[in-house]
Amino acid sequence: MIRKKGNFPNPASSCTSNQSNPSVASCSSSSFVSNSTGVSHSRAHSSQLSEKENENESSSDQITDYQSQSNLEDVPKKKKRKIYLQRFKKEWVNIFPWLEARNTRAFCKACMKSIAVRVRFTKNTLKKEEKTAKLDNYVTKDNELLNAVKKAELGLTIFLHEHNLPFLLMDHLILLLSVICPDSKIAKQLKCARTKTTNLTHCIAEEQIDSISKKFQNQYYSLIVAETTDISNKKSLVIVARYFDTLQNKCRDSFIGLIRVLSADSEGLFNGICNYLKELNIPLNNLVGLAADNVSVMMGNISRVQARFRAILPNIFVMGCVCHSFNLCSSAAAKKLPRSLENFIRQIYSYFSHSSKRIEKLQEFQKFMDLKPHQMLHPAQTRWLSLQAAVDRVLENWDALRLFCQGEYLEENLHNTKHIMDSLENPIYKIYFTFLSYILDQVNRLNLEFQSEKPKLHLLLKRSSDLYRSILRNYITQEVVIGQTLNNINPSNPRIFLPLEKVYFGANVEVLIKTYCDRNPQGSIEIKNFKICALDFYIELAQQIKKRFKFDEYSKYCSRSPTIFSQLNIKQRY
Repeated sequence: MIRKKGNFPNPASSCTSNQSNPSVASCSSSSFVSNSTGVSHSRAHSSQLSEKENENESSSDQITDYQSQSNLEDVPKKKKRKIYLQRFKKEWVNIFPWLEARNTRAFCKACMKSIAVRVRFTKNTLKKEEKTAKLDNYVTKDNELLNAVKKAELGLTIFLHEHNLPFLLMDHLILLLSVICPDSKIAKQLKCARTKTTNLTHCIAEEQIDSISKKFQNQYYSLIVAETTDISNKKSLVIVARYFDTLQNKCRDSFIGLIRVLSADSEGLFNGICNYLKELNIPLNNLVGLAADNVSVMMGNISRVQARFRAILPNIFVMGCVCHSFNLCSSAAAKKLPRSLENFIRQIYSYFSHSSKRIEKLQEFQKFMDLKPHQMLHPAQTRWLSLQAAVDRVLENWDALRLFCQGEYLEENLHNTKHIMDSLENPIYKIYFTFLSYILDQVNRLNLEFQSEKPKLHLLLKRSSDLYRSILRNYITQEVVIGQTLNNINPSNPRIFLPLEKVYFGANVEVLIKTYCDRNPQGSIEIKNFKICALDFYIELAQQIKKRFKFDEYSKYCSRSPTIFSQLNIKQRY
């Protein structure tokens, strides 16, 4: 039997063990020789067995290879796929107007490329190509529906412009319309989110400005300009054109553009306007009028914007903002009154603006006094005429405010509350407020006439003269007001003034003064101070109005036929 390789004794261990016993050395050495010869015979025999096994494995591999080859020969080979050539039919050109044949291949005129497909052409293949966006101009199917969808998208875009709504609304509005109008084909076809709405806005603006610029190439126009600074401290200039529309047979105002200016001085504004008109190909020679606010940069006589335009166009008609003029007149006159009046109104607004608890308490007193629950108003910083609305609101709630401040002062004992309460209990403050309500109401009514969108040119002169004349009648003798022309009357001449006791300050003011004098016989000094301040207000207001309006020159124009264009040496082209 062949012993396993692991059962062979270790010759080194046997030698070491026999070194201790010399008598056994010879026997052990002979046995070692016999064992070594046996091991060599066993190794040779095992090698012969491994060679036979390898021969058997190689023969089995040859058999499996032969079987696999025979199986492959039994499987049928796949047929090669035929490649069909493109076959173009001439009658397809009549069906698909965007298609044409070039070198026996189909060519798309919209995409400017051939349609490369490896299958036979069918109508379904061409209909799939027809769905691309570039073929909208060639496809004539459902033109009425497509035009209706386009009109609806333009209408929605213009609706956002008109009502100053955000473009983000279109992301949800289109989905809402398709839900609430399931039977409408137009609502289903609407695809106009904020991105498309923005692009439509740019297209509408470019088309509108282009059409307006073409009109101004052959007719006269006027410009209305105003400089502004946004919250990012970037200076811009808005330009609006006024012209006569021959199609609608009326005057119209059209927005031309909002341009960025590097500097807000006269040179920067003038160059900005001229360069922008040059970009739009609008001739500057057709400009006949310029309107702007009354700041010195615009209306100064030396090297200002209007002076630069007069140097180029000597016959140009320049007009400042009339509404801004009345505001300047009232602001200059208000300096003659105590400053504490305006501060008192602002203090009342600040006291209630940041406290809902105080507003609720005030509403309870308003209900008790049978008043409407109105809130206090804040006058604008740059528009002094807005003070009238705030003054009227305080006069309306005068008693309710006084009762409210009395209760609050007893509960909280605040300094602001005490100051407001003391002012409300002072009858002189109420007299001043009543006078402001009377005189500012007259100025504001005329100011609204100038802001009217209807043509009132034939009425504005008469109403401006009536306002100026009514102010003069309040403190100047009737003989001077009636006997002389308005331009010849000096509103600051004390010789033509009425006595201080006969100066008129309004019917309500007269009632309050009489009531105050009856209750306080010693309060004549305060009443006299009020009348002096109010008289100074009249004088300054009349002087400011006369400085800005030349009534005699306007009356000459009204007495004649309205041929303003002929006096300005302007030939009408329409």
